[in-house]
Amino acid sequence: TLPLELAAIAALAPVMLLRVLRVKGWAGLDRALLARLSPYIALVVALALMRLVPAVHDRLEHPSFKPFADASTFAPLLSPALPLLVIALVVALRRGGAKQATTLMKLTLRRSGRAALLTFLLVGMAWIMVGSGLAGGIGLAVSSVLGSWSAGIVPVAGALGGYLTGSNTGAGAVSM
Repeated sequence: TLPLELAAIAALAPVMLLRVLRVKGWAGLDRALLARLSPYIALVVALALMRLVPAVHDRLEHPSFKPFADASTFAPLLSPALPLLVIALVVALRRGGAKQATTLMKLTLRRSGRAALLTFLLVGMAWIMVGSGLAGGIGLAVSSVLGSWSAGIVPVAGALGGYLTGSNTGAGAVSM
């Protein structure tokens, strides 16, 4: 019932809270912890507003565009990256001023090239796999071998592969 980002947060937040309580006890829940967590709390609130409040969602849904004719519509203002960038900028300005925020932005832009290229290549590879029918063929082959078990085994195998390789393979498999 929750969007992917909020479902992950809802699953992880209790685990993280129990860990803090186990390690530090109730004394660990103090103002210093709240101050350190405030950017993350703001991000969760922003994501919840964007995804769960229809009036906010409808406002941010436009402008939108279709990157390809057969692709789904993309609404950049509904991207989780938007509140993440805004909150990061606010935190950088509050903690280090405009000079440090500018330095961080320049450093981020310098270092983002490889990540952007990798993302572009992975999306391109996925587009080729789907367009050629390879992904569908693999899905049918796995389904024919594993039957009804395939729906449960594929995410577990992906998560295990992600854990063993230290990559986001598991997140991709689970979300598929």
